[in-house]
Amino acid sequence: MNGAAIYPGASMVQNEDGGLVYLDKMEPDARAALAARLLTPQEGPAPNDLTHKDARGKTVYRHLKDGDILILNRQPTLHKPSMMAHRAKVLKGEKTIRMHYANCNSYNADFDGDEMNIHFAQNHVARSEAIHIANTDNQYLAATSGDPLRGLIQDHVVAGVWMTNKSTMFTREEYYQLLYGALRPENDYSGQGRVKTLPPTIWKPKPLWTGKQIISTLLLNITPPNAGGLTLTSKGKVGNEHWGPHSKEEAVLFCDGELLCGVLDKSQFGASSYGLVHSVYELYGAETAGRLLSILSRLFTKFLQHRAFTCRMDDLALTPEGDARRSKILRDATTFGYEAAVENFPTLDGASPEECARRLPILLEEVLRDDAKMANLDLTVKKKMTGVTESVTKTCMPHGLLRKFPDNHMQTMTMSGAKGSAVNARQISCGLGQQELEGRRVPTMVSGKTLPSFKPFETAAIAGGYIASRFLTGIRPQEFYFHCMAGREGLIDTAVKTSRSGYLQRCLIKHLEGLKVHYDGTIRGSDSSVLQFAYGGDGLDVTRQKHLLAFGSEKKKLQNQLFEFALRNERALRARLNVMNIAGLLDEHTAVDHMHKALKKPHKYPPTMSIYPPTTHIGKMES
Repeated sequence: MNGAAIYPGASMVQNEDGGLVYLDKMEPDARAALAARLLTPQEGPAPNDLTHKDARGKTVYRHLKDGDILILNRQPTLHKPSMMAHRAKVLKGEKTIRMHYANCNSYNADFDGDEMNIHFAQNHVARSEAIHIANTDNQYLAATSGDPLRGLIQDHVVAGVWMTNKSTMFTREEYYQLLYGALRPENDYSGQGRVKTLPPTIWKPKPLWTGKQIISTLLLNITPPNAGGLTLTSKGKVGNEHWGPHSKEEAVLFCDGELLCGVLDKSQFGASSYGLVHSVYELYGAETAGRLLSILSRLFTKFLQHRAFTCRMDDLALTPEGDARRSKILRDATTFGYEAAVENFPTLDGASPEECARRLPILLEEVLRDDAKMANLDLTVKKKMTGVTESVTKTCMPHGLLRKFPDNHMQTMTMSGAKGSAVNARQISCGLGQQELEGRRVPTMVSGKTLPSFKPFETAAIAGGYIASRFLTGIRPQEFYFHCMAGREGLIDTAVKTSRSGYLQRCLIKHLEGLKVHYDGTIRGSDSSVLQFAYGGDGLDVTRQKHLLAFGSEKKKLQNQLFEFALRNERALRARLNVMNIAGLLDEHTAVDHMHKALKKPHKYPPTMSIYPPTTHIGKMES
């Protein structure tokens, strides 16, 4: 009725014979008359059509509306989760696509101008497949390794660390406000259903709840009935030593759905294996894990509205004592370049300083002409200067900082996994260190200089690309030039590797796309040649084995942890997998009887596996 110009409306109507009626030029009365005839079948062939077509009903090309299922795709489509199904939320007047941050890692998307394709499912079968197979919750694990793809990032990680810190307390009003903001949108603000709460930790002089209790309350409200609470022993990213003496906050412990110990960070609700969200996914399913991510993101956003996060100069500065120690180490290291150059030449052992100063430029000129000798000199100097960088870092980080963790917001970001790394923090507060090009120091020109501002065959560490300065107080022009050289190499390396790895992946995909699992569980090519007798050697789906099998250097320890996790959460696993009902559906006799007949008369009966799949028939074997 609204036509094409007013939302929500429709752009055209397709008749049974395929003819299109455009609504943008029609008057309101004509559109109303057309709407009244939508269910009336078209009689006879169209005037310009000689063949009569069966009446199939008219098709209305309507506008998109809230709740429609959309398939989003971001190119390059490198893996299965590059296409996922979302539910639409129409924002009138907006020209951009919005989505939850948890989906960005699957698409490898960010918000700096990325473009995406949106496909609207055109029939009920496509909609059903999108809802039950391609939906975002079901794409939690990567099909290549079984590792989680979805998780919260940046501000939410910092908020999680602050909220679950032992010293964070909430009043009754704050506790209920945070719970309401996190949980009520799950019920569309309908007011239906009850929110289960926990009693406060402290009663006097006024009731107070901990941040850990808020997490426990959320789990209490999303745990499926008759499933039992989550029991989990895990480990956070922030070590005990950063929380103070005798702290145990690094160990994350859930018992029957309650968070008893530990601080939640990227390792628990980020895209990390064996964390909180990953464990909820394994125990309660993809939908519950998706709800948990949504609820946690709303909770941490609400929390940040009350306690804002920022990063200031105080978080980067060192104490006067720390600055003094740093300056002393760098002053003592001013001769290290010269000393390393002398050490590189055995002929200078025992020579006087005057003789070394006279002979060293001659020896360095010889080294400059020989790439192998130059590589040895670079290695000697780099080894000596690496020790200087490590000494400065150890002295200043984190004990030499003006503000200590957790009050230091830069340290909070890097330690919790929210953003940045220890190297970034070191370059800001301590020094940039040795700049390398292709694993070597900055190369010298024919003149023996690395830059025109240096002397020929200069032995000082700065002439070889060592930057003692830091971003906080600024770097010199020569140091800036060296740093740009290393940065340019990184950019070129990224551009070259992208095309090479992309072509390699395409070659692999094109050669492997003909393989499939056949009736007997073998992996065969298009010519039925056997490549594997069981997929992956064990016949297990990669996305289903993360909590079954352990790999890596600590395989035995991890395997014991996985077994203990399954044992302590037996009730939840039984409720989800529905073991008893599935066992009753297995056929123990039909396949065995057929196998006996096939063994006696193999030319008369087909192989057992070609008729009865091993997943539903017990006791069968290939004849």
